[in-house]
Amino acid sequence: MRVGAHPGVLPATVSAGTDFEKIRWTPGIYDSVSLALSGSPVIENIQVAPKIADSSIVVLTALHNFGKDPVSFDLTQRVHPWKSDETSAVARPEHVTLAAGETKVILGTLALPGARLWTPESPNLYVLETSTGGDTATTRFGMREFRFDTATKRAYLNGGVYFMRGSNITLHRFFEDPLSGTLPWDEAWVRKLLVEIPHEMHWNSFRFCIGPVPDRWLDIADEAGLLIQNEYFVWTGNAWHGPENQVHFDSDQMIREYTEWMRDNWNHPSVAIWDANNETWDSAFGEKIIPAVRGLDLSNRPWENTRAASLCNALCIPKRAAKKLHVLFPSCSTDQIFHLLDVLLEGSAASGRQPVFGTGDAPFEELVTSDVARFFQFAGVDAEIAVGGLEQPAEVVEA
Repeated sequence: MRVGAHPGVLPATVSAGTDFEKIRWTPGIYDSVSLALSGSPVIENIQVAPKIADSSIVVLTALHNFGKDPVSFDLTQRVHPWKSDETSAVARPEHVTLAAGETKVILGTLALPGARLWTPESPNLYVLETSTGGDTATTRFGMREFRFDTATKRAYLNGGVYFMRGSNITLHRFFEDPLSGTLPWDEAWVRKLLVEIPHEMHWNSFRFCIGPVPDRWLDIADEAGLLIQNEYFVWTGNAWHGPENQVHFDSDQMIREYTEWMRDNWNHPSVAIWDANNETWDSAFGEKIIPAVRGLDLSNRPWENTRAASLCNALCIPKRAAKKLHVLFPSCSTDQIFHLLDVLLEGSAASGRQPVFGTGDAPFEELVTSDVARFFQFAGVDAEIAVGGLEQPAEVVEA
């Protein structure tokens, strides 16, 4: 469905999406649309925020009475594992009264004893069933917490240091390929992209760059166990883009858009990072827009809002490192190579220092076996790390 043939026809306050490396504009609706019919009172929104420490979930339920008369009812909620109807937890019914036209937000906590955590290695999912008697809602979620720690400069998943390996997907640029057709909505094609290929590459994360992906992609990411840096389609540009690309956004409008964007995505365990924009130089995002919406996310996900390389890029293990280790230790399997990389990085995390890839000014490709001792250099560690299958141990020495 096309809504206008050019961004110039949109109101000045509405963002049209900015990507200076695209040729064409994507107008209108490009994802599936559904119409939901219900009685009243209506469930307008549900947010589930996992709390790992006590194995519970905080549930925010927004209700609205569209009727002309007051209504009283019991709000009921039940949790069960995805693909199983066995009850994991049941909330005590909440008696609610709504005046005609009234909206009310119910905030509660539901214990989920023995809940299985969501991780890329074990992407366990649960379902929250909600009913008002006039409306029902099914909300899928995962028990996981993700954060960055300023002191250690590490990512933490469910309380433990976690290293992200992956790449970027700029889907809206792929739309410009005349051969793309309906591939982004082809289940088998998307699963190959988000499940099969990352598994072969030992990746566990992606940055969805400058533009939302179809909703089904995030469903698949939840099921596959991918950590997603989810980026809004904002790019203000700077001097090198030319004066015609110095875009400025209306702060109030962006707050409305970010609120809707977050609401659409905050129950996906795969969405680990809110990425406000790409290489954006407008201070309004950090000073007004993000502070206005950050508190809406009860999971308190981290935000990315700089012109620097994305957090996902910064945390990805260089592919050349794995390739070089394969050359140095040809008897190793791919799994053993990546295990060695993980061990080295975990040792670096324990020392509280950043790993340094490469050795001085020597070209990466010219490293030889004797250089492995300097392959991953970080201060505070002096140990040998041996991995099954290695012909000789890789030594980690103090920098």
